Amino acid sequence: MSFHAVVRRAALHRVAPLCGTTGAKTSAAAAFPLTVFGGFGGRRFGTETILVSVRCISWNPANWAGDSPVGRESHRQIEDELPDVFAQQPQEVDDFIRPEKSVFERLEDFWDWIVSFMQPVEKQLEVMRSLRHSGFLGFDFGTWGNVFFFYGIVMRLCTLVPSLYSHRNALRMSYIGPQISEITNNQNRVKNDRTLSSAEKRVIKDGYNRMKYALMKKHGCAQWKSFFTMLTAPITMSAFFSIRRLAVYESDLEMAPFLWVKDLTMPDPTYGLPLICAGMFLVNFELNQQMQRGGRSSSGIYIRWAVRAASLVGVYMFASQPSAMFAYWIGLSTAGLLQPLLLRWQPFREFFQFPDPPQAAKSQIIAEVKGLSMVERLFLSKEEKLRREKDRQALWEERSKKKFERVEDYDDVVFDVEEDLSKSRRKH
Repeated sequence: MSFHAVVRRAALHRVAPLCGTTGAKTSAAAAFPLTVFGGFGGRRFGTETILVSVRCISWNPANWAGDSPVGRESHRQIEDELPDVFAQQPQEVDDFIRPEKSVFERLEDFWDWIVSFMQPVEKQLEVMRSLRHSGFLGFDFGTWGNVFFFYGIVMRLCTLVPSLYSHRNALRMSYIGPQISEITNNQNRVKNDRTLSSAEKRVIKDGYNRMKYALMKKHGCAQWKSFFTMLTAPITMSAFFSIRRLAVYESDLEMAPFLWVKDLTMPDPTYGLPLICAGMFLVNFELNQQMQRGGRSSSGIYIRWAVRAASLVGVYMFASQPSAMFAYWIGLSTAGLLQPLLLRWQPFREFFQFPDPPQAAKSQIIAEVKGLSMVERLFLSKEEKLRREKDRQALWEERSKKKFERVEDYDDVVFDVEEDLSKSRRKH
């Protein structure tokens, strides 16, 4: 970085609500922090310290307004703070000190901020450092362990909406699966029929494709919507790499506690954190699998046992990782318990129009059918109690029945007789 850029950035360390440090190499005895916006990231090299350049958003609203910008008269203070920089510079450089950035410099910083999102590992490093040094909405987490736990919860909540959306789409696709399979079989039969010409095959194929589209459009589902949850996997996995890099380059993680662990840069010698993560992963997996029992796929049994075995093998494979990664993993699994709980709540399923799960999984749903209160049980007559119990049972049966009809009830979508008659009349 040029001298003028250093001076301009140093003079503007109170202007923007961003935080970071400019790279500089100093001795441990006399190290001066060249603070641009706040927040630090350091790496140790013997008796020297390198301050890594960081730019991140401050999550404390008290720092968003900022202080008044420092004017040109503050160059004396800058010289006192940066004696090594000004030692061999002529006096004419005072004319280049400006109290604020130009428009092009602000555009350059904005472009750098946009491009930083293309590097998820570096971006999450900035966010975690900001949470550690600036807190979140004025709340100080205290230690790195709490930051990783909170960050895991936030990441799982961000991925909750795509996960639920994909689950609802998968349920809807499973109900029209028999019809989709029948249409696909008819397409294959027409494709192998040698009595039809190529033009006839193309017309019939387009007709069957329109049938598929009509079915999916009626039920609000599509095959590509099931991949929404996979879009969040790179962000979730990149957080593990970010935390691992922090465990290598952040010196204060050596004294950061989490539960019984006192050093987050080292593995847990008791194997407690890997076992907790494996147990919470299994709990989340089993709770979600209970809502999918009774499906048509027989391969699900082998997948379930493979995942159970992989969780036990994962304890051995991940036991040598830094404890900081397990702090994030525990937060991720804790917030993950929210999805199976929401899928078991009947008002939530009705509000967001979730189809009924397979018949074997219906017992897992908690239907919102309230019984008699204590006051009603004490003061209502026996006949009134029986009447209300019948109404409650009827409401329970109404909410427990399948929201989607039988497969044969979809013929009005695939074969619309009235529409076909109107089209034929127009042709004639």
